[in-house]
Amino acid sequence: MSFDRDAAVNALLEARFTRRGLDYLPKSSQPRTETEAIDIQDAVACALGPIAAWKVGSATANSEPFRAPIHADTLFVEASPRKCFG
Repeated sequence: MSFDRDAAVNALLEARFTRRGLDYLPKSSQPRTETEAIDIQDAVACALGPIAAWKVGSATANSEPFRAPIHADTLFVEASPRKCFG
């Protein structure tokens, strides 16, 4: 069975826009490799519009980092910055 990236992208976008949960991707669009999963993530990110920043993290100091986009339309800047410490 071949991998159908577009079916995964469409399912994820529909879930986002309708605000309905998605229990699983259609069988033909489930990624089999990390590369396929990143390809889906990148396609969804592009479909959602300009990316303003990326968030990056890892489960431990020794694990492989992961990243996710922060889209411009979901980033809000306050007129008066908050004091974080002190």
